[in-house]
Amino acid sequence: MTRRNLALAAIVVSLIASTAAPLARLVRQAFSLRKLSLYERRVRLLGNSYAGVVDVLRHVAPNEPLALVARVNAEGEDAVAVFFNYYAYPHITWTYLGLPLYALDRNPHRPKTLVGFRGGPHLTTYAALRAESMTGAFIDVVPPKEARREMLVPFVASVDGPPPDMYTVEALLETDRVANVDVILYPSGAARRFVVHRRVVIRDLHYEVTRDLGVGWARIRSDAPLHVAFALVNRGTGAVTPIRIVDSLPSLPIRFPPRPNAFLWLLNVDDQPLVVTAGGTNARIPPHGIIRVGNDVEVRSPRPLFAFLAEKKERGGTAFTWPQ
Repeated sequence: MTRRNLALAAIVVSLIASTAAPLARLVRQAFSLRKLSLYERRVRLLGNSYAGVVDVLRHVAPNEPLALVARVNAEGEDAVAVFFNYYAYPHITWTYLGLPLYALDRNPHRPKTLVGFRGGPHLTTYAALRAESMTGAFIDVVPPKEARREMLVPFVASVDGPPPDMYTVEALLETDRVANVDVILYPSGAARRFVVHRRVVIRDLHYEVTRDLGVGWARIRSDAPLHVAFALVNRGTGAVTPIRIVDSLPSLPIRFPPRPNAFLWLLNVDDQPLVVTAGGTNARIPPHGIIRVGNDVEVRSPRPLFAFLAEKKERGGTAFTWPQ
């Protein structure tokens, strides 16, 4: 045998040695998949991502477009979105790298059904994806020394403006012991109990109670004394504005200094409708309602209520004017 043939034989032997084990594994895997259905085979090989694709498609109509929204700060979600798009074909999908791109899309045909990818493909909502995208807390204050068991928070919102404006109300709750804190969000009436061990920061109080976006106010009760602080946060710009804690309603009539660029907000804390006069115009507030009217600075009412002014400032900040 010539040296050339010996060299070729050595190469062949080395290739057989290096590929025998992987080939044997593939053969064993093929035999293990024989009795499985196509779906079971793909789940075995592709994992939960494929199972998620099938589950999503099972719960939507064949002609319902899907918005695939991958979080840009979550490694690998963009790849799973591409994977979803491939295995969902011919189902119509629109892919967005980040929730802001979905929010900015003004196409009238933009899909209303959203798919998220945290933990695998799943049907979700804009509000839920928005909550998932939040990181960290902005409120950084020392709560007042005064402890409370009951209070009213006059403004609790979870809303978006033009990007990058994303508003939430953060709550800082501290206690010397374990406290059961009951929050009722009006006007929806949604309620949730938070168990506070020493200290907790809630990044989006409205969403954590209602699981939705919106504007309201909150009544809070605790079985242990609480030191609290609340702030309206623009998570897109970092602007933080403290929110007053209400222990008692102001005396009537309620008057404010002129603020030409501010809006007047009115809160009805009762379970009956309330008709008030603001700047000479009647305004009806539903039971436990909150409404925004013009820039009036005087409020007259047959029953106690709460009112405040809110004015948008630079960098997406907000200036509140509270009653004296």
